[in-house]
Amino acid sequence: MQRDDEGPPVSRLVVPGLVSVLINNFNYGRYVVQAARSALEQSYPHVEVIVIDDGSTDDSLARLAELTDPRLTVVSQPNQGQASACNHGWRRASGQWILFLDADDLIDSDTVERAIGCWRPGMVKVQFALRVIDAAGAPTGAMHPPELQDHGCVQSVLRYGLYASPPGSGNLFARDFVDAVMPIDPEPLFRSGADSWCILMAPFFGQIHSLESAGGSYRVDRPAGVDALRVIGNINARASSNLVKTMECTSAVFAALRRRGLISLFRPALPSPPLLRAWCIARLEDDLPRGVALWNGLPGIATVCKSVMGWRAYSLRKKFIYIGYLGVCLLLPTGAAQRAVKAFSHAFEK
Repeated sequence: MQRDDEGPPVSRLVVPGLVSVLINNFNYGRYVVQAARSALEQSYPHVEVIVIDDGSTDDSLARLAELTDPRLTVVSQPNQGQASACNHGWRRASGQWILFLDADDLIDSDTVERAIGCWRPGMVKVQFALRVIDAAGAPTGAMHPPELQDHGCVQSVLRYGLYASPPGSGNLFARDFVDAVMPIDPEPLFRSGADSWCILMAPFFGQIHSLESAGGSYRVDRPAGVDALRVIGNINARASSNLVKTMECTSAVFAALRRRGLISLFRPALPSPPLLRAWCIARLEDDLPRGVALWNGLPGIATVCKSVMGWRAYSLRKKFIYIGYLGVCLLLPTGAAQRAVKAFSHAFEK
């Protein structure tokens, strides 16, 4: 393991055939070594792993120091957030391909080899679903996301500001694409949620390919008593904060795409089904501040139906379940909606 605590980020020459796995870590000492090992134990032989520790105050650095693999570099920086850590790692990476791995997630040992094996000219990323695991690493039986989309993604982003993509850990990006869209800016806005930057821009730069089976694990460290409908996302933040942050980050990505002349829109045409779900969670927790867009009552049902029925990644069954779930949240009083929505929980996650 190499250690680099001082000096500014440095640019490196791109090494053909090399994959750079960039792990951003903040106080995930209990998980980060597992993440690093999963990256180092790839069957694909040409891998470098760079951990950017974002000012951790736990034992992350001490645990990482136990790893002796020369392909591992650990970089320390003052706490500045996820975007800063990703930008720092990108500037140091030497790989022809880049994978941003969260410090609590894992990638399967054959994933990089599978992704490189199906790579074709014109691709900007290969994506793969992630098995949801709990804090102890036990599978929950869920997949994140349940569906993947690799066709019509530009249209989905323009319409919804989103397409059915895995989170950051489920994407292997082409280096020339990453170089074209980085750095993530503004960094303060993307202290969390920085993975949306490359994910949303990718369809505008080339083709996307999905692996047929899962390629890793997405850890959900869910406190006792947290409703199953919140297993995905930042469960430790206020629901309304998650909603507002998602809308702000989408607006920032749209602004970046406009600056590059790739779109002329200022905002998506419709709220996506996941955004509507986030709004419903915030409403059920009675946690919506003024100024947040609301899709209330009977007029909101038309928006829900248009949004959900046009979402390409859902099966017809899933669309009806989603409309029922969102309709309950929209039309019933908060207390009744809180009770009724639990009936949708099991079917919703299938």
